[in-house]
Amino acid sequence: MFFIATAILQRLFAYTSKIGINTDDLLKEANVDRSILSNPDNKLPLEYYYAVLDAAIEMTGDPFFGLHMGESADVGDLSIVGYIMASCRNVGEAFEKAGQYFGIIGSVLNIYWRVEEDSAKFIYDMRKHFPNNCIKHCVDTGLSNFYNMIKSIARDPVDIKEVWVKAERPEDTSEYKRIFKCPILFKKDIAALVFPPDVPNIPLRHPNPALLGLLEHHANSFLSKIDENDYYSRKISLLLFGQIQGANPSIEDVARDLGMSVRVLQKKLKEEGATFSEIATNVRQELAKSYLAEKRYSIDDITYLLGFSEPSVFRRAFKAWTGITPGHYRSSSESTFKPNAANS
Repeated sequence: MFFIATAILQRLFAYTSKIGINTDDLLKEANVDRSILSNPDNKLPLEYYYAVLDAAIEMTGDPFFGLHMGESADVGDLSIVGYIMASCRNVGEAFEKAGQYFGIIGSVLNIYWRVEEDSAKFIYDMRKHFPNNCIKHCVDTGLSNFYNMIKSIARDPVDIKEVWVKAERPEDTSEYKRIFKCPILFKKDIAALVFPPDVPNIPLRHPNPALLGLLEHHANSFLSKIDENDYYSRKISLLLFGQIQGANPSIEDVARDLGMSVRVLQKKLKEEGATFSEIATNVRQELAKSYLAEKRYSIDDITYLLGFSEPSVFRRAFKAWTGITPGHYRSSSESTFKPNAANS
């Protein structure tokens, strides 16, 4: 089962109420009971959210519903993730934190920040394909939301090079052009906001390192307590962050730590649309970025810490992950990605 924070559903209700749709009428159209809002864990099965969103799109008849809902969002709509972003020093750090903590908001999306030689991409990807009609609008909401939010918290104007959309090109693209004011590329393999390479260094209006540390402590505590039986990908990630320190833990090791057989663990991951190999690669990638940004580790040190056999193997893997060499990433991250004490 995939989930989404009930705060996101409340945000949907706030937007639909603003444009004249009664919440009770919307729930009735979606065949969803209001009692779902009383979940004490602040989590909602994803199918309920999609049902309400499908109903909202149908009731409004708005072909750009997702773009318009995202355009109306502000920092608070992303709960603690939005406040973490606003407390960062610059755009790059804000997007990096968004990817790190988005699991608080929901389990279906994999969002991450990739700095390359000629661009910086904020990639917005579904971990699993869903057949619902509203999926295109969900992605549009995310792209529009994050773009407008980063513009509102940045001290200087934020230029954008391109927007990548996975969906087919619609006959009318006017709203995409109005909102993003840049070329829109459809039928791409991934959805992304593509920025010029200098955008990560743009400072934010109200950086607050002390508040950021407190918010991250709370966010990390929240993520560590995710304990549903079908969120094993996150459990494994947490384990691997602690175990990949000069070691190369196997799925057998992790299954033993979780008290289950490898076969059962693989089945759980398959239900979530994930594999052990993908999770381990993602953890190594995040650790590599952190070690490179800290600058106290040499390439040889990082090779050992991540469990690679030799530096050349690590260099090839890192370039495959990010499109650039470890050395280039280290130099480009000098003023952008410096982990604070909360992440050390």
